[in-house]
Amino acid sequence: MNIGQKIKKKRLALGWTQAHLAKLSGYSRVYIVRLENAKVESPGIIALEKIACCLGLKMRSLWK
Repeated sequence: MNIGQKIKKKRLALGWTQAHLAKLSGYSRVYIVRLENAKVESPGIIALEKIACCLGLKMRSLWK
């Protein structure tokens, strides 16, 4: 499972839309869509940390 899939799985488990996660994280819905679909070639650490924090995830869980 890649990072985007893990983000999507947690987002769905929380019952959130991509738009909701985008609003909480400060990133666009398009960025969240692209991230979840592995269309972002190298997402920044700051972006991943912010999104993981919004989802209640630890950064290291994205790489396990």
